[in-house]
Amino acid sequence: GLPDYRALHSLELTPRWELQRGALYVVSGLNMSFLTGRHAEHPLQLSPECSVSYVPAERFSLHLQLDGGRDMHSFASLYELSPYWMAHEQVMPTYTFVNAHLSGNVRLVEGLHLHLGGGYKVLSDALFSTRVDTLGVTYTGVANHNAQVLAADAGVSYDYKDLLSLSAKGEYRVRCRQRA
Repeated sequence: GLPDYRALHSLELTPRWELQRGALYVVSGLNMSFLTGRHAEHPLQLSPECSVSYVPAERFSLHLQLDGGRDMHSFASLYELSPYWMAHEQVMPTYTFVNAHLSGNVRLVEGLHLHLGGGYKVLSDALFSTRVDTLGVTYTGVANHNAQVLAADAGVSYDYKDLLSLSAKGEYRVRCRQRA
């Protein structure tokens, strides 16, 4: 039969403060996520909401971001995963306890910029797509699992006045291990 879907409701509050001193810009806060509903095992979850940007010179900048929060997985977002998805149980919201990302940007020469970054993410009930074969029919299933993810990203861009803009970027992600 079909899963026993129950309504879940989320309220997010994020008080924060900002500080700017010369080349340093800091935003610090706390994300408080309240979840209600029959399947809400942890009604209150907390995560950081912080960023630090350091721009000592016009040619270089360094950025650190720590954030988190809840993704409720609307039907529209599940359709983006696959228009043929099917779930055999309640699709739970994903909660990101921490998403840490460090990146640096360098202007090598006029118009040519290089970006390098990396990060680490801890997720509860992360949504993964699975391949399901049933009675000769293959479709995309979805399932929730706890996970830790490492990521690296790089990019290069070139701008020539207001006439030409070229960019290329890439990202590599690997699920480190599934959390219990």
